[in-house]
Amino acid sequence: MEAFQGCTSLASVIIPNSVISIGARAFAATNLANITIPDSVTIIGNQAFDYCFNLTSVTFQGYIYEHYKNSFMGDLIAKHIAEGIGTYTRPDGKSEVWTKQ
Repeated sequence: MEAFQGCTSLASVIIPNSVISIGARAFAATNLANITIPDSVTIIGNQAFDYCFNLTSVTFQGYIYEHYKNSFMGDLIAKHIAEGIGTYTRPDGKSEVWTKQ
């Protein structure tokens, strides 16, 4: 939980295949622009990417089987679960509407 929360200098991250879950608020209030989530990750915690306004691209290499309600990325996770593996982008830095590429 909250592993990198508030680390405003964090702009990119590589998540290794050994990671199976991303904790609640793990990357909240960082400057992440894009992230690739490997297929080893099956759980994303509540508000894991809350206030990540620079986050414009998320690539899921696998499927998320569980997630918490009321997550900042809830719309993205719903799209991912419905449409599967792929890269999702949002049209601007503050929109929560994500589309699959």
